[in-house]
Amino acid sequence: MVTWDPIAARERSRAIVNSSGFPQPPDWYPNIERGLLRPAHEVEDRALALNVVINCSYEMPTDMARSWLTVNGLEESLTAGERQYLANIDNGAAPDSYGHQLQIEALWILAWAVSLAPAVDWAGYCEDTLASWLPDLRATEDPRRFRASTSLREDSSVLDELDAAFCLTWGCAEANLRGQSAPGGIRQYVMWERRRALEWLMGGDWDNPDYNT
Repeated sequence: MVTWDPIAARERSRAIVNSSGFPQPPDWYPNIERGLLRPAHEVEDRALALNVVINCSYEMPTDMARSWLTVNGLEESLTAGERQYLANIDNGAAPDSYGHQLQIEALWILAWAVSLAPAVDWAGYCEDTLASWLPDLRATEDPRRFRASTSLREDSSVLDELDAAFCLTWGCAEANLRGQSAPGGIRQYVMWERRRALEWLMGGDWDNPDYNT
């Protein structure tokens, strides 16, 4: 395990904040609390389940989704909120009405955490190549190709990006409190959804992430 330096991480985060066009957090802004990085298989399972949920937000039939999850032993990898979401669709809710499409940015971070996605670009959106790394659900592809291509990153790298997200979402929260337009050149959900995934990687709750700033 590589030693993590919170002071160096904050210096890096401030450089990212500056290059992304965000305001700098105040000097008193606390460092993040270090947690334990989840194991590789848990990160893989979360990415695979989330991919199914996102596909359902684009009208993948829920019976097909549940069947794929069950066949591949992933039904327990859905969160309570995701199970309720699928039930809501079954009861007539519009698949795109709960914001799950936005979690594509959280999925991007999970792909990054298992070394599929390249370095995180905080000034841009996720890349179209994301879908190619994941199983082709239309062809009912199983997860073996995906799992064989993953390698969990060092926890220090995840902590670096979590600190960056912590600083960037401070700028978003400040803009919201002041009724100002979002800072930077991309929509706020990118920062919040990436932070959701990074918080979860270090032990947080997926459905109820700690968004304190």
